[in-house]
Amino acid sequence: MKADQKRAAEILSRAVDEYGKSEDMCELAGLLRSGQGGVPTDPERATALYKKAAIEDENKRAIMHLAFMMDRGVEVPPDPERAAQLLRVAIGDCDSSYFYVQDAFGIIAGDDDVPIHPPSALRLLHEVVENSESISAMRGLASILENGAVQIPADPSTAVRLYQRAIDLGDDLESMRRLASILQDGAGEIAADRPRAVELLRRAIDEDGSPEDMCSLAWMLRSGKGGVSTNLTEAVEWYERASSEDDNVESKANLAFMLEKGVEVEQNSERAFELLLSAIGDSEMSDVHIEEAFGLTTQWDGVPIDSESARALLLKVVEEKGNSYALRGMAAILDQGGNGMPADAAKAVELYTRAIEEGGNIDAMVELAAMLDEGRPGVAADPERAALLYDLAESRRQKDAENHTNAA
Repeated sequence: MKADQKRAAEILSRAVDEYGKSEDMCELAGLLRSGQGGVPTDPERATALYKKAAIEDENKRAIMHLAFMMDRGVEVPPDPERAAQLLRVAIGDCDSSYFYVQDAFGIIAGDDDVPIHPPSALRLLHEVVENSESISAMRGLASILENGAVQIPADPSTAVRLYQRAIDLGDDLESMRRLASILQDGAGEIAADRPRAVELLRRAIDEDGSPEDMCSLAWMLRSGKGGVSTNLTEAVEWYERASSEDDNVESKANLAFMLEKGVEVEQNSERAFELLLSAIGDSEMSDVHIEEAFGLTTQWDGVPIDSESARALLLKVVEEKGNSYALRGMAAILDQGGNGMPADAAKAVELYTRAIEEGGNIDAMVELAAMLDEGRPGVAADPERAALLYDLAESRRQKDAENHTNAA
């Protein structure tokens, strides 16, 4: 359906008059400011709508718009001091401040398609957050500046400073994790500092015991780069702990690959098989877990991985015990190859076929049909079978939709 902003503005205007919802006020104000789709601009009414939404419902987005307008004097008299006060109110000092900062970034990046001056709006946001005591807001601002976004250049130096301040003020766990991630390899003008990254991860684990933190620490202890001493014994201990305390794919798969070949640990193929099977699981997420495990089979950062044996183990587990989702996930990998692994179209067809026959996997039907439609090295094109698979997939989708509707 073609967009019709004029009609949308009319409907929103009626909704505001009848129900007075602040969300409708903000949306209508945005159309009146932007003039999109031929909507007559009306800055005066737009400002009045923002003010009403801000006063009557304390609408955060309305308050942010007013703050950015006042700071720059866009459609209202300039008042930088009042602008800063308003933005402080909108962001607040609570656990949700992180998300309110994200909302402010969205406005700056142009999500609402209204006139705004990103550099001045970003400066105001910096000023308000950095002069606050809100740890959540600091983390929110740092998380955007770490990599940048539309209209917002990356500023890893400021991100690091904000993460560190959040840690100093309140031992903020997520800031520890994010800062450790930056310091592991460095970013922009920020040099890598792996000993500090290890220190932060140990501190985070002591506070929270996150399996992801344990895996990151284990990886750096295996790599032994950047001033961190190699400690294979401790790395294995962290993988073991992460595997036992949480259903963590990364820890189980890494430990399985180490055990399969006896890399850094005593070889134990039976336990390697069971660990990897547990990592893949028996659910609709098994194909995702397959992709994650496959990503760990490549040597990186100096960590010793026997890629050939790791991939052989992955295929063995899937072929012997994998559900239809795991079969489909492994087939997709074999179809394309990559990550140092050659494609094997014939094996992909075999696994796709099993996923369809054993579990009626619709994605497997579609992906196998695409293979047969085009053909692959070692697999002849078969347009007729491809068409049958496409039809079967569509029929299964319709049946699933009907069952869902009947169940509701």
